[in-house]
Amino acid sequence: MFAENRTYAGVYWGDRKASLDEVTAQVSSLLEELARVSPGCARWYVRKDSKDESLQHPAEAGVVRAAMVARMDEPADFDRYGFMLELWNGSDEAPMHLELTLGAHLDLPHCPAPNACVLQFPPDARDLEPRLLEQLLGTLAEVTAADWGLVSNPDRLRQATMELGPGAPHLGWVTFLTRARGRLPALGAEVQVVGRGHGHLITVPGPEFETVANRIEDLLLPLGLLAAVNEYTPVADAHAGGIEVTDPGDDHGHALAISFLHHVLRGFVGADGFVFGTGAAFASAADLSVVLPGRGRTRSLAIEVVSANPTEAGADRITRVSAHGAAEVPWVWLVDPQLRSLEVLERGADGRFTRALATTEGRVEGIPGCEGLVLDLEALWSEIARFRR
Repeated sequence: MFAENRTYAGVYWGDRKASLDEVTAQVSSLLEELARVSPGCARWYVRKDSKDESLQHPAEAGVVRAAMVARMDEPADFDRYGFMLELWNGSDEAPMHLELTLGAHLDLPHCPAPNACVLQFPPDARDLEPRLLEQLLGTLAEVTAADWGLVSNPDRLRQATMELGPGAPHLGWVTFLTRARGRLPALGAEVQVVGRGHGHLITVPGPEFETVANRIEDLLLPLGLLAAVNEYTPVADAHAGGIEVTDPGDDHGHALAISFLHHVLRGFVGADGFVFGTGAAFASAADLSVVLPGRGRTRSLAIEVVSANPTEAGADRITRVSAHGAAEVPWVWLVDPQLRSLEVLERGADGRFTRALATTEGRVEGIPGCEGLVLDLEALWSEIARFRR
């Protein structure tokens, strides 16, 4: 499953039956949300025996459905073993692989994890921004409603298997635990804990990782918080299984980005257009809303500056973008000061957004939907960095 000892993000959960239609829809949602987080996840192909054959099988619903059915010898196997799928992002330079088992219901009390979703990163992934790793793991966990997950590598997995047993939850550089496992104790000032969907993301600092991770595992094990997926009783109120999470840092970058973009866009639209802040009475709220010249009073663009808080960031990228689609906003920008990235999303006739542009630096010209606008991203990132010095 793992190649070249690569870093991976994996999420896991217990028995959960699902139909072929339900699993196909879940895969489509997962790929859509991953594409919003990272350009490296924008395209996926069903893995075949050769590169050329794989590239002929893009991960569209019909192709995915056929690939999952082809993995089983007998249709009756689906009821128990679920559906399996292997995908590749089509890149030779930065290859990523996604392996899924969905809808499995083995009814074996001591089975480590009947269902799983594992995203394998390119060889240099350990150098990726922690923020991006948090976003990717959080997306996997939230879309699949997973029980637990982590960002780690096979070496760490082998060590945990020897110490805790096969498939036992353990700490990675970033770890996800559902609130249904129970209340987390205080984990120490050096550990970042933030809410994400139905659980928490726990980030352990790099330099002291082994020492801190081992200390946290020793703390959580006696409390039953690292029990196997089918070996604990969920708390009655999953929302009670939380702690007061730490703020991942000030969000002045968010405010500075909004101010910078408002100034640039106000100059761009001139006397015939409008730029509104969050208080504007549109069908869906946005950090900035833009009415371009010649469009009457109809909103042309909604801009979301992605929060530094992973919980809010998930809402920016998923909930709010969906709301803009329902409100028929033709263009959405996602500006992420932490990842230093700009994504431009275009609404299709079906109400869904596809990425029209993704970039991280330089002077950006020819922005879809805002022809003639020049946006200096380097100036924006420099402004934020200047404040934080």
